Order: sequence, then C-alpha cells, then structure tokens
Amino acid sequence: MRIRRAIGLLCIATLSLSVLAGCGKEADLSEGIELVEPVGVTAQYAVAERQDLVSYKVYSGKVVPKVTEISFTTNQRFDRYGILPGNEAQKGDTVIYASTEELDKKIKALKEKITANDEKYEESMKDFYDKSYYELESSINYYADIVNNFETMSDAEKQAYGNGSYPGEYAKYKYLHAQAVAQMEHIQESIKETQELYQLDRDYDNLCLKQLNSERKNVLANAKESGTVVAIGFYDWNSYIQKDVPVAATGDFSDLRIKTDMVYKSDIRRAIEYYAVVNGKRYEVEFVEPETKDAGAATSTDGGTSYSTFLVKNESGEIKAGDFATVVVINQKKDNALVVPSEAVKSDTEGSYVYMYDGDKTVYTPVKTGIKSGFYTEILSGLSDGDRIVSEFKIKNKTKTQTVSKGKINVMFNETGYIFYPKYENINNPVEYGVTYITELCVKQYERVEKGQIIAKIKVSGDNINIKRQERNLERAKEDLAELEKDATKNEKLIRIKKEAIADLEKLIKDIKTDASKSSIRAPFSGIITSVNRFEEGDILQKDQTVCSLADENNCFIFVEDKAGQITCGNTASIKYTDEDNQEQTAVGEVVMVSNCALSKELDTGYNVIRVSKEDFAKMAASNRGFDGWWRRSAFDVTVEVRSMDNVVLVPKSAVTVESGVTYVTVLDENNKPMLKSFIAGGSDNHNYWVVDGLSEGTKICLE
Repeated sequence: MRIRRAIGLLCIATLSLSVLAGCGKEADLSEGIELVEPVGVTAQYAVAERQDLVSYKVYSGKVVPKVTEISFTTNQRFDRYGILPGNEAQKGDTVIYASTEELDKKIKALKEKITANDEKYEESMKDFYDKSYYELESSINYYADIVNNFETMSDAEKQAYGNGSYPGEYAKYKYLHAQAVAQMEHIQESIKETQELYQLDRDYDNLCLKQLNSERKNVLANAKESGTVVAIGFYDWNSYIQKDVPVAATGDFSDLRIKTDMVYKSDIRRAIEYYAVVNGKRYEVEFVEPETKDAGAATSTDGGTSYSTFLVKNESGEIKAGDFATVVVINQKKDNALVVPSEAVKSDTEGSYVYMYDGDKTVYTPVKTGIKSGFYTEILSGLSDGDRIVSEFKIKNKTKTQTVSKGKINVMFNETGYIFYPKYENINNPVEYGVTYITELCVKQYERVEKGQIIAKIKVSGDNINIKRQERNLERAKEDLAELEKDATKNEKLIRIKKEAIADLEKLIKDIKTDASKSSIRAPFSGIITSVNRFEEGDILQKDQTVCSLADENNCFIFVEDKAGQITCGNTASIKYTDEDNQEQTAVGEVVMVSNCALSKELDTGYNVIRVSKEDFAKMAASNRGFDGWWRRSAFDVTVEVRSMDNVVLVPKSAVTVESGVTYVTVLDENNKPMLKSFIAGGSDNHNYWVVDGLSEGTKICLE
C-alpha cells in the first residue's frame, strides 16, 4: 500500500514542481522530493458537491394491440386470402384459405358415385316392381280367395262340388297359392337384400362425404378471436404451408400493450421503479413474464432480436396503436448525494481512496463509495461538502446559453413502395351452354370499374337441341313419378329420388335458357382491372375462359420492405406518385400491419402494407396505363413518421455530453460557475435529445 501511495504522491509532486518551475530554469528533481504529504501542490482539483444521481436504462418500444396468431391444423397449400389487414374478422371467420382442389375432386367423384348408385338402385326397384310383380301379387290374392272359399265350405258343399273333385281342386289352388307366395317371398327377400346393401353403401358414402367435408374445413385458417387482421404471411398460389406455423394474426385494439427491446427479468426485479413515456406523458406499466404462446413476447426474430411486453394503464384513452413509447427502468436513485468525479476515486487493497487537500498539502483519504453514474461517484463517508480533492476532471467554460423548450422529435422511415393486389378474381366466361362470341371488350388495364359495370359484350348461340332433349327427359321423369305415387308408401324412397332428379332437370333447362339470353359479362364487385386478355370482335370465348383480372378495391395496398420493423399499424404514411397527367401527387395512407416486435419469428415477413383511399389508389393504378415500364411507374416514395414523441423538452445534441450512458448538459450555478447536470434522455433524432426527467422547460443550458 505504501508503495502505491508513494507512486501517487510522486506523480502529484512532479506535477507541482512542473507548475512551480513554469518556463524558467529547469528544476533539479533529484533532491528535496517528499513522497508523503508534499507542500505547495497546485494541481487541478474538484470539490465534493451535492447532485442527484440515478442509474437507469431506457428501452424504445411501440404501442401495439394484443395479437393472436392463426395457423392451419394440417399441412396445406395456399389458395387465397379471405380477410386482409385492416379489416375486421369475427371469431371463426376464415382469414386464409388453403387449396381444396384435391379434396374437391374427391368430393365431386363421391357425389357422382352416390348419384350413380341412386340411379342404379332406382332401376333395380323398377325391375322388382315391374308388371309381373303386380300380376304375381294379384295371383296370390286370387289363389288365396279360392283357397279360403274351399276352406269355408260346409261338408255338404264339399261333396256337391264338382262331382267329388273338391279334394283335387283344393289341393291344386293351395299349391298354386303356396308357390306364388314362395315366389313373392323370394322377390321380397331380394328387394330387402338390395335395399339393405344400398342403404349400407349409402350410409358409408355419406360418412365418407362428411369426413371429406370435415377435412375441407381444416383447409381454413380461421380467426381464434374477434379483432382486426394485423398480419398475414405472403404466399404464391399453391405454396406449401406447414401445420401449426402462423400464417396470419388478429389484433384486439381495446387491449393495447407496449413492445420494447428485450428487458431482462433480473433488471425488473432489481428496479426500484419503471414506467413508460408516450407523447411526453408518464404512464404506469406492468411487465409481462414472457410466455412462448405470446407472439413476440420472448421470441427471437430478425436473427436473434427479442422483445418484451408491458401492459399499459390507458384509462384516458390517449394512447393509440402506433405510438412510439419509451420504457424507463430505474435501478438506483439518490437525491442530493455527495459526489466527486469518478476519475478522482482510486482503489487499493484496503478499498477506495482520494487525495484530499488540507491547505496546500494532499492527504491520502479513504472513502466509502455508493452509486456510480456517468462522470460521478457517490461518497458515503470520508468526505464532506466542499472538500477539495485531486482531480484532472474539468468542466469546460461555455459562454453561450439557450433556454430549452418543449417540442416534437421524430425519425422518418423512407422506402420505395409498390402496388400490391393480394385479393383478385379472374373474370371468366360464365356461359356453360351454347357458343359464346365476343362482340366488344369494354375495359382497359388499370381501369377502375364499378360493381355491375359491363366488362365485355357477348352473343350466345343457344343449345336448342340440348334444351329439347332435356325437356323430353323431364317429361318422362314426371310420368315415372306419377306411376310411383300410386303406391306412395311402398315407393317412398324412389319418389324422393325421382323428385330430386326432376328438380335437377328443371334447373338444367333453366340454366341453358338463361345462358342463351346473356349479352354481357359484368364486374361482380368494384375494383381495379389488373390484366386484360386480347380478343377480336367475333372471337369464340370458351367456357370458363378468362376475360380479365379484377382486384378488390377494398383490399389494394402499397407494399414496402421493413426488415427492421420500424413501422407498425396505426402509423401514418405519405406516398408520392406521378399521375396520368405526369403531375406529382401525394396520398396519405395508414400502415395496417403490426411491426415484427409483436409477431413470432415465423410470421415476421420483413414487409408491411399501407392502405390508401380508393380514389388515390385508382389514380396510382391508372398512372401505369399505357406505359411499358410497370416497375418504374408503380414504384412510389413512401415516408412514415416513426419514433415520434411530442410535447417533450428538447436539448440540442451539441449541448449534450454522454458518459457511460448518462447524458449531461452544462448549466450555471448561483455563482455563475459551470456545472454538469444529468438528465434521463428518452432518445434522439439527428438534432436533439428529448428529456424524460431531470430537465424542465425554461432551464438555461450552456452551448459551445
């Protein structure tokens, strides 16, 4: 210890002698050096003074709704979107559809099999209940009456009958009756067997159909909770999607929370307090223990970044989704603490010490330290207010001053945006029967059309031969039904089947006649024509042939890349574009997907979408018409204000000094002496820091 102390004093003595010698004759340093308590030292010093100390961490965050993610329960292939971001979804509504092509083929084939079996059963029943069946039934009744007559004869009548032929006649008709009954029983047994086999097959097919329809429901990604769709995965048609992987999410905007950079639970446990600041106002928050089921709660995204969740008390309703928030975690805090510059505090095997001035002498002085914050260390014992200690720490004199005031701070997100049509429909030829001819194509690419507007004019050559053939089939079916209804009880099932067949024939005839009367193809909803196939007047339009593609104008977006998750739902975007007349225009839109901080890694696409008004989108789409450079024309400049904090005290960056994460400004004390004052900074933009605590509006600070 004595050696270290001597070395320290030697340094001070050397500095003192250098100061005393000035620019004159060089002093002889080999004589008269006292290593302990030198006399006449004039080194730089600092004064033990009172300051408020605080040890803290600041975490940037965003206000987002409570998010519930959606997935498929089985492996699927993507088919189409049901409900897109910014739209409401009730619990159970389908947000994303998987492809049902294979299942639909199986369902169709099974229905056709059921129909064929029904027809086969109907024909079998006809074969059983033909003319010979009813003749046999009459014969049984006839023989039964004769046998009954024989059996009810008196003895005298029997002897008188046929000159004694009663026994032979009675035996004959009894045999004929028994033979006819046996034959009928055989037929009825065959009928019963056929009915039972048919019913077994029908029941099995119905069960299979039910199972297929149930499987078809599994190709729906349905909302687990009611809310607004706030995220979707981006897929091409038929893209493979694994089960249980999130494909979309809904948000509950009545339950807002703050998502921040990762805050460790240990920091929360040690904290003496923590709170959030939104638009200059302080809010109490509650830290949520991370759970794997909570999207984004502690899920690694963006290559390892993790996030934490804070519930915020928003009784006033002033906090909105998309607001920038800062969470402040105070680890230690001491008001009016006795402090000295940290660089003046040394340590040895016995603990911390300083060199304190006692007159012109410096004295080795043990001290007990407390909080260390930035430039300063708290002194718990060993020094008193006003004590001078050896220190090289200097506060630079700044003569220019400025009064700080409140204002707004923000960072701008700038990116290129592109038109995005996630929900569109191919407008196909709806005519199934007859030959369709194009007479006029009435729309252009990127044109906006209203629901019911004519897309193409057509002429249909009706299938009259087919109509007559089906009308004859209908007539015969009605005749068959009338015959079956003569014994409605026995033919109940056949009657039901026949009525279904008649209804199908009637619908078919109506559809054929309706197709023949069609003269136009119309838009099923309002939207933007995204593509148009080329046709000449008189061209034949095949069944289901596509005329054009129509995007739903309620679900058209501007698509932007946002790998860092800077923007989130609720943010306002400004989009610049060039209209059809080559004039620069600006549209205002709203970001409708949440940032990746609120989502699991699987649903973090690195992109977001912006919704603009139908009118602006129509102009943006129309600006592409007639130009070959689609990508050049459809690229827009997108600007979004992020990390925005209003009504906060602003401090110019040039006036701020940062030490070990603590921000300081220079102020003048009552003696007009410069002193450092710390403050909690919530963040900064290119020009200013904004103040969470420690500086109030109207404070004068020193500038360079």
